[in-house]
Amino acid sequence: AVTTEAFVNELGYRLSKLTGLTQVGNQYLQNWIDAGNLLEQLEQNQAQVTSKYLQLSNLLPGEALRRDTQPYQDFAMLIKMRNDFVHVKAQTKPPRYFEQFVNRGWTYNDSGDEIKLAGWMNQLQTPQVACWACQSAHNLVWNFVGRFDNIAEPAIQSIGASLRLQWGKTQDDDRTRWTAR
Repeated sequence: AVTTEAFVNELGYRLSKLTGLTQVGNQYLQNWIDAGNLLEQLEQNQAQVTSKYLQLSNLLPGEALRRDTQPYQDFAMLIKMRNDFVHVKAQTKPPRYFEQFVNRGWTYNDSGDEIKLAGWMNQLQTPQVACWACQSAHNLVWNFVGRFDNIAEPAIQSIGASLRLQWGKTQDDDRTRWTAR
């Protein structure tokens, strides 16, 4: 979850720094700079990372993210899980998403089996859930890295090549290729 936030914040910074490259009449480049400026403003206003991605997806080439489709659904659940782990609150029952992992067989206990390992947070700390989290982050980031493909503007190509190189390492990472058995 943290990597997705780092990615969008870095992207906003890098795009906003293209300001000096804008040529009069280059509206295409200006659109990318505007996207970076928006992300910088959202960061200053402490906007939620999910909002940053939704708004950015509407500004960049490619299909806009939708709340009811992948990769946004898993990303949103990943952020909810992250927030539940980082900002612990007393809860009498697990969050809604917990049952999805139980149904997949990715928790240490079966639903309602509190004897083996108490607490839903402990039950989620499995290799399967960790792999799902890595895949979810990977899928979202690559959705945006792919938006830099086939761009003719050299400044944008440069950022895209850098992101592809930097984040391309996740393509060969076993944690992003795990599949449920």
